[in-house]
Amino acid sequence: MICTKCGAEFDEGTQYCPECGARITSAQRDQLAAGAHGDAGVSADETAVMKASLEGVTAPLRGGGDSPEWRDKASSGAPKAQPSGAKRDLGPAFVVLAVVAGLALLGFLFWAIPLGGLLRAFEPQEPVVIAGSAETEEEPEEDAGPVALMLTIDAFDSSEYPHMVIDFTLSSESDRDLSSSEEGRSVLDRLTDASFLVEDRVQDDAQVPVQIDSLTLRGSGSSWSLECTAQEPAVAGTHILELSIDPASGFSASASVQFIITEADAPDDGDGEYLLPGSSTRAIDASELEDLSDWELCLARNEIYARHGRMFNNTEIQAYFDSQSWYEPLYAPADFDEQANLSQIELENIDTIYAYEQERGSSYVT
Repeated sequence: MICTKCGAEFDEGTQYCPECGARITSAQRDQLAAGAHGDAGVSADETAVMKASLEGVTAPLRGGGDSPEWRDKASSGAPKAQPSGAKRDLGPAFVVLAVVAGLALLGFLFWAIPLGGLLRAFEPQEPVVIAGSAETEEEPEEDAGPVALMLTIDAFDSSEYPHMVIDFTLSSESDRDLSSSEEGRSVLDRLTDASFLVEDRVQDDAQVPVQIDSLTLRGSGSSWSLECTAQEPAVAGTHILELSIDPASGFSASASVQFIITEADAPDDGDGEYLLPGSSTRAIDASELEDLSDWELCLARNEIYARHGRMFNNTEIQAYFDSQSWYEPLYAPADFDEQANLSQIELENIDTIYAYEQERGSSYVT
């Protein structure tokens, strides 16, 4: 019998073709058997055509059979004609292709679904902010500067210029008297004479150096009395004296007062009324005392007190100063506080004159 698929011969009872493995159905077996035995259902011409068709089948995919005729046809170099209507067995290859296509489809789905599919435009996502992922430095607070206070000049005495006395009051914006609050009292405790600045300006903005001699807090309030001395001789003209607090102290305040110095207001150092002209404004050298008598040295030393209105227990000394046009008695000897009324320069000049009197052995030194 001959396989209708590959043309290989096989025995009558064979279930599968020994060459191509195709199953031999009952209908094929009956048809082939009828052709071989001259079955009435198949004519001799049809049987001849069937055999002729089988003879032109191409070589099988697997090795050929044992038939010499088949081997001759397989080894022949002549091309073999494919039987009309014959099909190749694509079963195993189709399964492999289906598996590969299925895996490709699954991979595509796994890729496309998380991204929202190919048909939807890609939407960029906002970055996720992780708390505490970065540290930010806080900007330092701006320095507010010194605490502002209010400074009011209550009184100003320039009659003995260049020696001046300034009475002033300090207060806060919310409290008139700094001494009435604990915070205000702490402010007063932090201020000294070094906390204040004094400037004296005359015409053409020329500045006269001023030295603070003493600073006292009057009573228990916030009223102060400041004494200062200009380091330059009196200059006629309009003066503007400014009193302020040094910002380095942690506070700020300022006030100014205007006064006029005329030629008559300035002491006349050449008219002989003062034994030691300028002894209240500059340091006296011992060489300036050599030409003075012991009596004149005594008067020159007390002249510094007399400029501030001090009176004297010694009648001769008192009589001398009463004769001077510039003298104005104001304080009894017991009421006069030289530390509060005299500048540092004046105190040093008194010590210089007194030491010279002792060195000379003056009888007016006790």
